[in-house]
Amino acid sequence: MDIQHDFYHLLGDIGDSLISLLDSFALAETPVPGTLKVYVDNVETTAYTFDSATRSIKFYAPNLPDVGAEIKVTYKIEK
Repeated sequence: MDIQHDFYHLLGDIGDSLISLLDSFALAETPVPGTLKVYVDNVETTAYTFDSATRSIKFYAPNLPDVGAEIKVTYKIEK
């Protein structure tokens, strides 16, 4: 690669990859259906999806939490 090459697109791709790391959050356990609640800065939100295969919640633009936002997830697990 030529060091004088325009890195604009490469850096944009890297930034997009970093954002995708920050939009998904894995849960420790599988929630009982209907008990999952997600809070961003202490305000409940429904602007996410839950993927049961990966046990993770995912936020989508334009609903990504701000950098530094506190994300809290509550749910019940089967015993």
